Amino acid sequence: MVFSSDKIVRLVIALTALMAIPPVWADLADSYIELKANIVANACTVTTDSQTKYVELGTTAIKDLVSHGGVSSPVRFEIHLEDCREAASGVRVTFAGTPDGSDGALLALSSTSSAQNIAIAILDATQNLVPLAQSSVMYPLTPGPGIQVLTFYAQYRMTAQAVGPGSANAQATFVLEYD
Repeated sequence: MVFSSDKIVRLVIALTALMAIPPVWADLADSYIELKANIVANACTVTTDSQTKYVELGTTAIKDLVSHGGVSSPVRFEIHLEDCREAASGVRVTFAGTPDGSDGALLALSSTSSAQNIAIAILDATQNLVPLAQSSVMYPLTPGPGIQVLTFYAQYRMTAQAVGPGSANAQATFVLEYD
């Protein structure tokens, strides 16, 4: 095989360029990640009646929302736990669902709802807002076979002045975080 001087010059330039690039590698022996976890049994059991909850917020007139600062009367609901183990002294509840486009702390109405500029707020036992995706206050637990009651409230909240009437439903799930 015969190489022309032009091809040799290009080959020498290409090899020189390759030698100028420093080698790249990862030394796996120098990488270190430590993961620690503690696996425990469920601290409590959610009672059957609390695994699926239907909270009826009732019928609210737009004029009542406006005259009460843009909120409906809170409606109480409870999550019941049972058979709490000694390891759990308290629990926090985090609600998850589709956040409202105007206020991400509120639960957006489902796509089948026809009301407009309304969202649903979830409140703790003292009726303070529990923003979506954020833990509630700690609810104390008493170990043993009894029922533990976690009290919450739900209410409609206006997200704009021009509220449109119609159905106003939403779905949420909850996660328990034990202390």
